Amino acid sequence: MPEFKMIKGFDEIQDRVLLEPGTYHAVLSEEPSEQSNKAGTGSNLVLQFETFGDKNPLFNNQNLTVWLAMPKPEDANEMKYGRSVADSKMERILNMAKALGGNIKGSNVTFPSVGKKVRIQVSKDTYTDESTGETRFRNSISQVLPEK
Repeated sequence: MPEFKMIKGFDEIQDRVLLEPGTYHAVLSEEPSEQSNKAGTGSNLVLQFETFGDKNPLFNNQNLTVWLAMPKPEDANEMKYGRSVADSKMERILNMAKALGGNIKGSNVTFPSVGKKVRIQVSKDTYTDESTGETRFRNSISQVLPEK
């Protein structure tokens, strides 16, 4: 069985530094794309951001992703909170496009390319690690705002 020598022991791996809840400068670090969701029941518009310019260097170069569910034809017939699920999904996409300075024309939306600077509001959430059952922390983007 092949064996590989690492630069340090696996028990010495440092945990990721999480951002404190707050507002950070970020840049769109990858081209927005549409990707299938994990369940295979639809797709998401995926936006990847990277933080920069913070006084604490540990808070820079942190990658955070936003997944926006893309509306499906059947979402138009499903109602939630007094309106169609399609409208709810489209509103989240519209708000993100506006925050990023994207273009809206009819049923088409265009997002800016890599390099667009924004401000992101970051929260700290808990989740259960599926492989270990442990409760862990992670950061998530609660809102994207235009750069001042």
